[in-house]
Amino acid sequence: MNTKIKKYCELCGSTFLLQNHHIFFSSLRKKSDKYDECQITLCWNCHLSEKGVHQNKELSLKVKRMAQNRMEEIYGREWFLKEFYKNYLDF
Repeated sequence: MNTKIKKYCELCGSTFLLQNHHIFFSSLRKKSDKYDECQITLCWNCHLSEKGVHQNKELSLKVKRMAQNRMEEIYGREWFLKEFYKNYLDF
């Protein structure tokens, strides 16, 4: 589990009200908690505002793609698809 919150928002670069965001949720949350690559540091605006990842499908997909790219660099695409069932890069 990611215990290291970066000193800036990984989407906009802000340093204001930083929070840890779990990129995958529901049935994938428990599995994804084991990997730092499945979490991202976001400012309040990018995380919880009406423009943030919880309200904005395009932004949510962007962070899922970021996580998939990070995971594939380490484990490969075949592993990612087996573990997370979906290729977010094809959307």
